[in-house]
Amino acid sequence: MSRPWPILLGLAMVLYVVAAASPAAAAKKCPPLPVDNGDVCECKAHNYATATDSGVTIILYDSSGTPVKTCGPLNILSKAGTFCSLTFPSFDNCGCETKGDGGSTRVSLSVYVPPSFTAQAAVECR
Repeated sequence: MSRPWPILLGLAMVLYVVAAASPAAAAKKCPPLPVDNGDVCECKAHNYATATDSGVTIILYDSSGTPVKTCGPLNILSKAGTFCSLTFPSFDNCGCETKGDGGSTRVSLSVYVPPSFTAQAAVECR
């Protein structure tokens, strides 16, 4: 009579490898952009997938790495987008991070100058 342990151990290893290879939500980080007094820092997320991207959090940071605004958790519908923005009261740097977004969600960080909201700079986040 053979023992089932080698078969069970092999099955457990296969299940572990399959689970580890599954795509997981990853954080995307944007390089910081300079902002001046009254500039608007805006982090945008757009979901290109065919399903809703649930539980997405957008975090804006200042130059010291301190979170200055958090939006979410948010649900981003298929083929739709959302944003989180903040007007900076003085010269600083603005950074952005998203958490919980799927592989088909793209994120960018922009700085706008009111009242015309002309874009001063924009970067892709990875």
